[in-house]
Amino acid sequence: MAVSGTKRDQFIENDLFKMTKKSITIYIVEDELLIVSCLKDQLEESGYQILGTSTRGEQSLEELTKLRNENCEPMIVLMDINLRGKMDGIETARLITELFDCSIIFLTGQSSREIYERSSRIKPFSFVLKPYDQEQMIMAIEIAAYQRELEQENKEIKEKLASLLSKNSTKQ
Repeated sequence: MAVSGTKRDQFIENDLFKMTKKSITIYIVEDELLIVSCLKDQLEESGYQILGTSTRGEQSLEELTKLRNENCEPMIVLMDINLRGKMDGIETARLITELFDCSIIFLTGQSSREIYERSSRIKPFSFVLKPYDQEQMIMAIEIAAYQRELEQENKEIKEKLASLLSKNSTKQ
């Protein structure tokens, strides 16, 4: 009689799960260096690939542009709302969604209605309140990555359909 859930089976499942996580690339924008360090370490230990970090909005836009030029644009940007500098996290996220193909997860210590309403216009994939829970963060990342994948598949299907319709209309 075979027993499911053996240590070997669990190892294989965990190994496959980490391989999937490794393909999820993340960029962190957070001005509290202790949070950046902890978050980066925890996410890397969980199998995610961290492409970079920055402490200011302006700096993140420059670095994301460099990453895109290297064909290494992140899938997800973890964005603190309250950043130092000329742009806060909401304005930075707005520009990122206009310029790049990245999903936004807001990381914030603020939970006011005004902040929520202003930031929700960006259509983030999630909000994670500080102090964050590591499991909550991982779930938010997994859901954002899955939703992003579905959106990209949907976009590809729409483009193929438009192409087919265009070809069909020229034949008539």
